[in-house]
Amino acid sequence: MAAPRKIKTRFLIISDTHGARPYPEDQPFRRDRVGQNLAQHGIQMLHGFRRPLPAADVLIHCGDLTRSSGPDEYAATVALLREVDAPLKLAIPGNHDTAMDRPVWAELLTTMPRHDRHGADKTRYPARVLDMLDRARRDDGILVLDEGTYRFVLASGARLTVYATPHTPAYGFWGFQYTPAAEGGPGHDFAIPARGDVDVVMSHGPPRLVLDRTSSGEDVGCPALLARTAASRPRLHCFGHIHESWGARLVRWEEDDDDDPDNDDNNNNNNNNNKSVDLARLEDLDPHPTRDPPEEKRAKAARHNALAERRCISASLCQGDARPLEYGAETLFVNAAIMNLAYQPVHLPWLVDLELDEATEEDRRRAEATPAAIEAALDMKSVTKDPEER
Repeated sequence: MAAPRKIKTRFLIISDTHGARPYPEDQPFRRDRVGQNLAQHGIQMLHGFRRPLPAADVLIHCGDLTRSSGPDEYAATVALLREVDAPLKLAIPGNHDTAMDRPVWAELLTTMPRHDRHGADKTRYPARVLDMLDRARRDDGILVLDEGTYRFVLASGARLTVYATPHTPAYGFWGFQYTPAAEGGPGHDFAIPARGDVDVVMSHGPPRLVLDRTSSGEDVGCPALLARTAASRPRLHCFGHIHESWGARLVRWEEDDDDDPDNDDNNNNNNNNNKSVDLARLEDLDPHPTRDPPEEKRAKAARHNALAERRCISASLCQGDARPLEYGAETLFVNAAIMNLAYQPVHLPWLVDLELDEATEEDRRRAEATPAAIEAALDMKSVTKDPEER
């Protein structure tokens, strides 16, 4: 059987916008603490997250749509996604999006005032958010996904299979969290499809040891997610959650990794081996206001500004490029958190070109079931509303 035709596909990837929208074109320069510090040295630093965002075939938002899960924040994020030029728009919730996790929201309501600063009843937030996201799906084609596998056929004829999950290891009391088995909890089963049957994994949090290091030096990614990803080997795995680990890494999997996600060797996969490469790191683009000497600040700001002029950082891993991705042997990992540690939306979006297989008739048949599955999930949430919310 002949190999399927490859179709170049562009992905715009963002995460952790927390209700913020891109800075307007007429406000190009940073005025936060870093921007003010740089200005003292005669350096102007452009906003990385600035209108207009680049067009793409697929827009992906990896969660933390909001900061405090208020309806106004969801509305701002829907407006952000609406204005991007992309035929397919996919998003998942993150741990901050607690109104989308009903049991967590119910528990939080016992510790907070019932009404918000506008006098609105917080018990109705889940219903209001659900209605808003349902309208965004119907009117704007914005698909906010539950955990699971979704199959699409793009306008180009390319097949796209996506596994989505909002779940992250427990830290504090937030939404969509689980206690790992290593900490005495039930863990979580990331049911990523088998190798060769998944193109993209979009999770809120990172896998273990991949762009998951916090400012305190801890690696806080999920070992179970790494094991499943190592077994499945998607083309792309994108996430956010750890703001300070923004960046991208092209991982070359070890040859002895197998298809068993429970294999301890997969949990300890050496994805930092000398065949893996960082495409970009935040520390190379983000001047530190006190630690970096002036010349280093200028160099980092210049590198950042060259990218910010294009409103993104781009990577193309297609045939004919200097470094095409080898599907099944490599995975591109992207931490696309837009917010920095101070919750300033200053990081660059990612624009990634990858090749997908041309869809077969079987792919088209399977993709036809996706819209109904998404709508059914929304209907299921609707019937679980409190009577006063119906």
